[in-house]
Amino acid sequence: MSLKSRLIIPSSVFPLPRFRENIWTPPEWSYNDLSERITKRKKKRERQRERKKERTRERKREEREREREKEIKRGREKEKEKEKEKEKEKEKEKEKDRRLKDLVLRF
Repeated sequence: MSLKSRLIIPSSVFPLPRFRENIWTPPEWSYNDLSERITKRKKKRERQRERKKERTRERKREEREREREKEIKRGREKEKEKEKEKEKEKEKEKEKDRRLKDLVLRF
């Protein structure tokens, strides 16, 4: 047996060759078929890369939108807190006025 006949090559990568009296003949595929396979694989990989890039862009876009929404909520909460503080200050002023009126009315 020749060395070539002992080689084990996966058939998905390299179709099984034919041997006739120790003379190797090329398999059924031609060079063009092989190049087509290679280009198909390259295109498939490129499409997968593009999909992955698009997914990451979309994810980043969503994260930015979430951050913006959080910032808006924080701003609203701060405004509400400021309004509450202003109301508390007004209540304190009213209480002071009441006390002064009570003192004035007593005397």
